[in-house]
Amino acid sequence: MEKIIFSFVLLMLLLYLQAFMICSTAQLRDFLSIACGARKSYVDVQLGLKWDTDDNYVETGLIQQMDPE
Repeated sequence: MEKIIFSFVLLMLLLYLQAFMICSTAQLRDFLSIACGARKSYVDVQLGLKWDTDDNYVETGLIQQMDPE
């Protein structure tokens, strides 16, 4: 009986961890991350985010280089 309970608890833990990993990705469906002023779209592999340029969303403004400091 203890073996069955242990197996059940282990299975539930593994299912919980799998669901947590699936839900913990940063990129959400239908969510847009805009990299303002970027010249091309890119993916931040550390965060799991796809960044899109603002070309299709902004009609005015100036493109300027910013000092990174």
